[in-house]
Amino acid sequence: MNEHIFQNSLKVGTFAELFVKKYYQQIFAEIIPSFSILQICDYDRKEDHLQRKGIDGFVEVKIPYEVKTRDFRYYKEQDILLEIMAENENNKLGWVYTTESKIVIYLWFNQERDFFIGGYLLLIENIRKWLLEKKKQYHVIKVKSRNEKNNSFWTTISIVVPISDFPKNCLERISKKINSARLDVTKTGELSLENIYG
Repeated sequence: MNEHIFQNSLKVGTFAELFVKKYYQQIFAEIIPSFSILQICDYDRKEDHLQRKGIDGFVEVKIPYEVKTRDFRYYKEQDILLEIMAENENNKLGWVYTTESKIVIYLWFNQERDFFIGGYLLLIENIRKWLLEKKKQYHVIKVKSRNEKNNSFWTTISIVVPISDFPKNCLERISKKINSARLDVTKTGELSLENIYG
């Protein structure tokens, strides 16, 4: 059984959340094409067709999301870990059942974390329904995690699901367009490894 240090996982998660914050438009663009922030219709620019439909503008779409990362070494495996138990010792269910987010953004970065390798948007409600109906049994992985601050341990249990096994309504691939440029992690900006790793 592998062992993870909780604080290390927290640092990687923080980096991934900052990545999503910076590149959210590219991440969501193909999935939510009508994503607009407080767009007010300008009827002088031939938008009167919207007024006839009773539409005067659009407000920001609020969709709760959660960010998950996976070690770059597993990208080639083309599968996704779904955590079914967060603390096996205490019968605490994993994030696939407990998250209140509608979407989990599942990401891979290279070892240096300055290059986006790939990712998927996991549509959680559809995945939960599919998990109830699925007939196939998947490989189970147990990982022991340790909190260095108080030396506590817990075991997470995940199932390994090949990407090709997910129904089409359960996930969407994040555009590879983000791949075209390296992430700027050398400056002291919001994606700085210096800021995150200290």
